[in-house]
Amino acid sequence: MRRHYFDIIFTLTLFALYTTIALSLSTIGAQVYTNTAQTLSSNFDQRTSVLYVTQKLRQNDVSGLIRVEQLGDGDALVFTEVYEDQSYETWFYVADGFLREVLMLAGDQPDANYGQAIMPMQSMAVDSQRLSDGVLTISFIQLDGSVSVVDIHLQSLNSEQYQGALDER
Repeated sequence: MRRHYFDIIFTLTLFALYTTIALSLSTIGAQVYTNTAQTLSSNFDQRTSVLYVTQKLRQNDVSGLIRVEQLGDGDALVFTEVYEDQSYETWFYVADGFLREVLMLAGDQPDANYGQAIMPMQSMAVDSQRLSDGVLTISFIQLDGSVSVVDIHLQSLNSEQYQGALDER
């Protein structure tokens, strides 16, 4: 009788230990999955915003009419292009927690909340100190506080067309 009593206690203890370990592993697995998903999402936002703006800079590097402006509390990248004898400007800036883009007639000043929201972002800072060397440095600060800095060499900044556009301003 006494032997059955110890067998039952041993079986229940073993079952409780197994259950505790299984729940612990499930909890740890869920935390690892959550952290991994958050990291992947953050990396996606970070890379996508950098690649989007970089690609737009390279597409508009043909005319050389790229400048830095102030819009609201932050910096804005402005690309000027001429289409059918009309000048248009594409503005990239951060407002209300989003990287935004707006296309408008040259000379118009965009409203900070007017542009199309592209990606969530805290801020974007453009350093144009090396612009005379053809290098533009852009810092992207994501909502989670992570920072991406990219240096972009703009080939058209040394062109005669660009220098003429600078002289006109």
